[in-house]
Parts: sequence; C-alpha cells; structure tokens
Amino acid sequence: MASSQLAVELSAGATQSVSIGLENTGQSTATGLVADLTLPPGVSLAAGQQGAVIVGGGGRSVRFGTLTATAWTCGTNATDPPTVTCRLPELPGGQVTHLSVTLDVVKTAGGDGTVVLDIKGTGITPTHLLVPAHVATMPATLMVTGPPVQEVTAAEPHTLTWTVSNVGGQPATALSLALSVPDGLSLDPAGSSDSGWTCMPDQGPVTHGASSLTCSYPSLAPDGITSALTLIAIADTQVLAAEPPTLPIGYALTWTGSTSPSVGEADLTAVPSPGEMAVDAPSAATFVVGASTDVTFTVRHVSGPALRGIVVVVSPPAGVEWDGSAAPSGGWTCSDRADGTVGCARPTLEVGASVGLTLAFTATEAALREPTGELTATGFRDGTLAPSPTARVATTRRPVPAELTIAEVPSVRVVVGGTATVLVPWHNVGGTDAVDVLATVTLPLGVHGTVSIGTGGVDGTCTVTPATGPGPDVWTCTVPSAAAGADGVITLALTADQSARGATGLGVSIDLTATGAVPAATGTIPVTVSSPVLGFGTPAPLAALSAGRSGTIAFTVTNTGDALANNVVAQVDLPAGVELDAGLVGAASCSTSGGTTPTVTCALGSLAAGANAPLVIGLTARTAGVSELLLTIRADGLEPVEQNLEARIADAGLSPRYTSSTGSDVTEIGAPLLTCTESAACTDILDGTSSGNNNSLAMVPLNVADGTQTSSSSTLTIPEGRKVTFAGLYWSADAGPAQTFDTAALGVAHLRGPGDTTYRDITGAVVSQVTDDAGRSYYQSFADVTSQVAAGGSGTWSVADVALPTGRVDSSPTYYAGWALVVVYSGGTGDVTVYDGGAWVASNSSVPFAFQGAKGQAVRLGVVAWEGDQATAGDTLSLNGSGMTPLRWDPSHRTLHPGSTTNAFDSTAVGSAYVNSLGVDAKGFASGSLVAGVNTVVASTSGDQYLIGVLTVTTAGEG
Repeated sequence: MASSQLAVELSAGATQSVSIGLENTGQSTATGLVADLTLPPGVSLAAGQQGAVIVGGGGRSVRFGTLTATAWTCGTNATDPPTVTCRLPELPGGQVTHLSVTLDVVKTAGGDGTVVLDIKGTGITPTHLLVPAHVATMPATLMVTGPPVQEVTAAEPHTLTWTVSNVGGQPATALSLALSVPDGLSLDPAGSSDSGWTCMPDQGPVTHGASSLTCSYPSLAPDGITSALTLIAIADTQVLAAEPPTLPIGYALTWTGSTSPSVGEADLTAVPSPGEMAVDAPSAATFVVGASTDVTFTVRHVSGPALRGIVVVVSPPAGVEWDGSAAPSGGWTCSDRADGTVGCARPTLEVGASVGLTLAFTATEAALREPTGELTATGFRDGTLAPSPTARVATTRRPVPAELTIAEVPSVRVVVGGTATVLVPWHNVGGTDAVDVLATVTLPLGVHGTVSIGTGGVDGTCTVTPATGPGPDVWTCTVPSAAAGADGVITLALTADQSARGATGLGVSIDLTATGAVPAATGTIPVTVSSPVLGFGTPAPLAALSAGRSGTIAFTVTNTGDALANNVVAQVDLPAGVELDAGLVGAASCSTSGGTTPTVTCALGSLAAGANAPLVIGLTARTAGVSELLLTIRADGLEPVEQNLEARIADAGLSPRYTSSTGSDVTEIGAPLLTCTESAACTDILDGTSSGNNNSLAMVPLNVADGTQTSSSSTLTIPEGRKVTFAGLYWSADAGPAQTFDTAALGVAHLRGPGDTTYRDITGAVVSQVTDDAGRSYYQSFADVTSQVAAGGSGTWSVADVALPTGRVDSSPTYYAGWALVVVYSGGTGDVTVYDGGAWVASNSSVPFAFQGAKGQAVRLGVVAWEGDQATAGDTLSLNGSGMTPLRWDPSHRTLHPGSTTNAFDSTAVGSAYVNSLGVDAKGFASGSLVAGVNTVVASTSGDQYLIGVLTVTTAGEG
C-alpha cells in the first residue's frame, strides 16, 4: 500500500475533515482491508462519525490510479490512547481509495504531532504509515456578563454583579475590568476582594461621575468563570429629575495578549423609593408559665411616602401563645395565622410615624421543655411586599413563681371597750412554694390588739413592737413556707382607745413578702373607731334631800357616742349621814357597799348610742346641811366620768305618798280657816276685786261650816262612775316666833262629807314642821281619808277645828290656816303619784324636785301649798326650766282660768267660796310636756316664802 498524504493541518477548537489517499500498488485485489489510525492528543473522531460510511472518490483520476467506488466504514476504539478503525471490503490492484474522517480538535490542543496509520488485509503486505500533523492553537477569548437592565430605587442600596468567562483555548492572565460611572450613581466595591477581585477606585468609592473604577482578576483558565464582582450601587434622588432617569455603566475588559478590549454597557433606571419601615423590639423577654407578658414593638416609617397595607408578622417561640383576649391599641387588628404566627395589620403608616404594637403572650407548661428561644417580628407593606429587617427578641421561659395575694377585706368597725375580730385571707396563687413568708401588720394610731398567722394547718409566730410616742403598733409574723396554691389567714383581734374615735383615714396596713414571691402583696383594711361617750344629761344632776325623810338624787346617764356602751354602772359616793333608801321608787337596781362613807352602785346594763338612762336613787339624810356627793359613770373600756354634786339637805321635804297602778285622774280642793276681819276691803280681797295678802291683814278664825272654833267648806267634783282610790286630808297653820298652837294635837282635825250631819274626828300625823329665818313655825298634818271620801263622793266637804296659833300678835304677821283634800280616782288616762311632806321655799331661793318620765308625755302638776301671797309676784313653779301656768279658781262661775307663771302660788283654793284664799293653795297647773328620763320641777321665789306640802304628778299619753 502507498499513501499520497504528506501532512495533516488542524486548528484547535475546530471540526475538520481529513482525507488520506491509499493505492493498491499490487496487481491482485486486496480484500478485508483494516486501517487503524492513531490520532494526535486532543484530536478525536467527530461525534456522529462512528459507523458512518466514508465514501471514497471512485472514478476520480488521481496520481496513483483510478479511485475505487467502494467506501470505508470507521469507528472509534476504546483504547488508550483512543484509535480509529476503518474497514474496506476490497481494493483491486492498481486502484486508489481515499480514507476520509471528520475530526474534532479540542480548544486547548496545539503543536505538532503524527497520525499513525496501520493497514492490513488479505492479499497485501501490512503497511505502517506516519503522517505528520500540525494543530494551530486557539487564543484566550473573554466574555463579560454584567447586571441585567434593572430598576434601582433612589437612595436605596442595590447589589450589582459582573462575571467574566473564558471561551477561548488558552488561559487569560491579568484581567482588567474598567467601569465608567455616570453622575448620580455611586459604586462601592467593599467586600469585592473576598471574591478574588481587586478594585482600585480613583479615591474611595467611585461616586458622581468619577471616570472609572478598575477591578483586576489574576487569571482565568479556558472555560473558566470568575467569581462575581459585587458592587453596591446607590442612585442619587437627583437622577429622578432626568428624562429618562437612566444610569449607563460602561465597561471595558482587557487581558494579557488581548488585541482589543471587550466592551459593553449596563443600563439602570432609577425609580422613586416605594417606602421602607422598620420594626424595633426589646432585646429580651421573659415569659412566665400561666402569666401574661406584654411585648411592645415599635413600627417606624423609615423612608419614602406613606405606606399602606401594613402587616407585622410575629412568630413566638415554642410553647408561647398569643393572648388575643384584649384588642391591641394604636389602630392594630391582630389574629392568629394558620402557620402559628400572629398577624397584625393597620391601614397606613404615615411619613415619620412610629406606632407602638403591644401583644400579650402566655407561656404554657410545654414551654419549659425549651426554656430559651427567640421571638421574631417582620413588617411588610402592601401585605407582603418589602419585608423589614426581622426584629429578634431573645426569650426565656420560667415556671410560675410564688405569688402572694391578700384578699380584700371590707372596712372594720372597732368599738372602744370591745374587740373586733378580723380574718384576712391570703393565698399563694403562684406555681412554686413561697419560703420564709413575712407579714408586717401596722395598726393605726390608737388601735391595738393581737395578730396571728397560719397556713395549711401550720401556725406562724407573731411579735409586736409597741408604739413609742406617737407611733403605731407594728406586728411582725412569720411562716416557714406556703405551698403553691395554699391558703392562709391573718387573724386580727383589734381594740381601740377613745382617742381614736372619729379619726379619719385609719387603716390596718399589711405587707406580705416571701423568698421567691414576686411581687410583694399589700393590703389596707379601712378602720373606723366608734365609741360610746358617757356623760350626765339634762337636766343637771339634782339632789332633793330633807333631813329625816326619804329623798332622791336624780340624774340621767347619756350616751352621745356612736356605739353601744357595755356594763354601764352609775356610782354615787355618799357623804357621812346619807344612806341608800332601798324602799324608794327607782332604787331597785342599786346596792350599797362600804362603811362610814358608803358607795351606791347602780347597774344600768348596756346603753345604746344616742340612748339615755334616767336614774332616781332614793336616799335618806339624817341631818340638814350641805354635803358633797361624787357621781361616777363607768363602762367597759371607758375612762370614768365624774361630777361633783352639792346637796343642800333641807330640814323637810317631799316623798311619795301614793302611786296609782291603773289609769287615773286627781283633783285638789281646799279652803282657808283664817280670814280677814270683816269689812268692805276684806270682801274685795276675798272675791278678787282687789289684791291683798294675809301678811298685811288682821286675820281671824273662819267658821262658816258649823265648827266649834273654825270651819270652812269646799266642793269636790268626781266624774260619774269613777272610783276613789286615794284621798288624803291635809291641814296646816303657822305661829309667830313667840307663840304656840292652841292645842298640842297638831294631828287632829274634823271632817264632814256630803250627807253627814256631824263631823267625824280625824287623827292624822304631822308630816312637816318648819321654822323660817324669823323664828316662825309651820306645820302640815296628813290623814288618809280614802274610805270616807269613797263613800261620800262628790259634793261639799268641810273641815273644822284644827290647831291654830294662840293669838295673832306677831309684829310681822304671816298668819294663815287652811285645809286641802287630794283625791285620786280611776277611769283616767294617766298615772298619778302623790308626793307629800314639806318643802320650804325661802325668800330668794329654790327647791328642786325630780321624777322620771317618757319623752313627749303630757303631764299635769298639782300642788297643796301654804303661805303663798296673791299680791306678791316672783313665785314660780317650772318644769325642766319652763314656767308652769297656775289655774285660778272662779267661785262665782265655778270655772278655772289661767293665772300668771310669775305668781304660781297665788292663794287659789279650788272648790272654795273665795277667789283669794289668803295663804292656801290647792289647785292644778296647765298641762306640760315631759322630756325623756329625769324631769325636774323647781319651786322658787324672789321675795315671798312658802311651804309646799303636796305635789301631784299625772302623766298621760305619749305625744
């Protein structure tokens, strides 16, 4: 075999066809030819050529002979290096064949090589051919890929990237990418060195039209791509004024061996900022299991116009849940999202605005499995656009600590003298035990007591620091521990001083703390202090005592405070010679203790606020004179109240004679037994035509009713059907200093009733004998004539022959004599008490008398009195300070009419034949009204003097 191929010329990076001419120089036909080609490095059979039929140029005239029409078939062998095997069925002797193959040459191939051809077959000698091959190299070819045309937001940073690729066959070195930057655009290569690029701006970051920024890259292999050159671009807002607001960035790439730079341009378009926002949050938050914790975010407008469709998405850590029970403020609307986050929306965020967003979160027990975590919040505009940087909150989850609470206790009222017990519940509502529980209880000024504490059946200990000076009592109580969920109680037993009564702003202050309990519990219990205030009421305490007779002291114990007084006791320290009269009305609750100066103690029990307790204590004085009594009121918890009472003990007085037990009425009648010498002047005085007193008249015995020496009559009127229950006959007369009475039997009188033809002898008792300061002597006697009057009834009653003075020779005469009949009968509406004895009312003096009554009751007073003068004013009978009006008798019309309150003892004897009875008073007074408790009747005179022998008191009906 012979070849006409002298050499093969190839180009790197190309696909070329190579034809090698072969001639069978023999005469015979060669069959089963096999040609093995070994190709230079980087050269391979072109893809798709294996198995293809390579057609020789049959019929062509060539130098060696005729071209056969038979074609070769070729295929690549998997050898190292790879070989190509071509087959030809036959080649007749003397003919030529062309072995044509299509070859691929890699870009990196280059230089000289050899194509080795080994041919064998039947009928030919194996042939080994060497065909020189030359591969022309492919130079480095670089391409620049810049940022795509895009919009950049003015005043906001944008990332621009460039990359360079080597599509040539040789490495490129010393790459240099020069960028031209237009006005209004800044490029910052910060961080580009990390990618292998080195940028050298003219001065700092390239801004505002600096001509170029040159960035170099060391080398780039064939088919290599540089790492990204990353630059931060910021467009000035002034660019927005251009039309159009484009920013072209030109580039030119050179490298070692390049003949011309690779150039291009990236066009940017500046657009206004759509606006940005930021979400600020605290750096850390702690969530307590079961407790609500607020986390506050601040959503701020950062740039651009007002933002719309604001949404903040908050992602809590595991085990922490949003508490959506309370709507957030600030115009936010929040809801749970399907992905477990919380979405909060508001319509707008104005330019420059900062809006708070507070959300409450609660940790569950599951949170404790991951005690730390992170809560994040991201803001969006238009619902999902332009997310803000995510705010991150480091979270810690903790179990519920001990938490002490004090139950609210309503105000407590402490009554002086009593104890108020207050139970103050407290609780550990936390999730852990409270250790070393400490309660500090501060009592208000003037309030004292004891304090105790306990929980879970365990009692604590309490100690007190007593008040010093004006300070309060402070109690300190401790309990070792209180389990989670435990209940306890602080017990207060409070007392109070009277000094605290009425004080405002009082309160018991309680502070409750414990180790691990947050926060401390505090409570205040309002305290009001009430106190009974005991004292002596009106009228003022009064002593009505007469030597040798039963008398009384009367006073009223009042409680003007605002609380009940307990165990009230009235105490009277008696002077020598004065003793308790236990038989007198009003003394039933009183007892005596002591020796020569006994003490009378009267137990009054409890006394309500605003109430009073009238007290009349019966006493007997042995001698007349002035004595000092000490009155004391005591009650539980109160300081004693004392008052001194001066008792002027007269030598006579009044005491109860009779008290009706059913509804009754009383009447008093009487008549004189001395009269003036008969004359026209005397007649005018007796019938009231003119005024006159017995003192200035010559008095003579009056005997007009068949008496032996003296006698007179008076008319008694008792309503039909009434029963007489008491009738007392009283008579009296006086004698001058040097005189005696005409009989020693001062207690003898004679009484004649209706229908009697003769007098009945009456033997009574002298109940009063008085000597005035001029030495004159006075007596009054009494006899019980109930049976006679009950039998006689209404009509004319006469009395005769009582003891009179022997002669009437006093140089300053005050002679009188007379009688009176006091009759109590049933069927009335009141209770009647008859007091008798003798109460001497000296000139310019007064005599008091006390009795009990109910507020508003009507009262009628009646008197029997001696030696009152019709023509001398200045005599009064007052009830509780108000003058009583006497009822004067008109015998001609047998009627009563009001007299003068300043001439109460005006010689009026009801039922007699005289208007002026010359020293005898037997009459009633106009009705008055009682006060509650002790009522005081005072008889006084400013110039006259008189003897009160009987006082009747009729109380009827509460008004």
